[in-house]
Amino acid sequence: MNINFDRIIPVEDVLHPGFAYWLRKHDLSHSISGLYFFYNDTGNLLYIGWSSDLTKRVRTHLKGNANTKRFIAEVAEVRLLFADSFDAFREQYPECCEGVDIEYYLIEKMSPKYNDARPRPKVHP
Repeated sequence: MNINFDRIIPVEDVLHPGFAYWLRKHDLSHSISGLYFFYNDTGNLLYIGWSSDLTKRVRTHLKGNANTKRFIAEVAEVRLLFADSFDAFREQYPECCEGVDIEYYLIEKMSPKYNDARPRPKVHP
């Protein structure tokens, strides 16, 4: 599955003390919702998650303060897909129609190593 990510960030940049500056420089200092993808150093997908504040949630994970602490040492790269890009994603993957939660769709299609199997969500109007 080929996804056009909005940002690809090495883990060391996310954890760097100057990350707040990096966010401002790339106009990401405000809350941005979307999906985050954790990849290991060989390019294998480890985890997909959703957040209404991507930068805060990703940092929480990487500091070991979330349910992903069992595998966080494996993460080498974080890829972001902003909610603003979801319409373009749906055009590229029309089987993921309006109202379907894209996170669950991608978990089902991409089978990340550490995402638990979940029931398909309710369709929202």
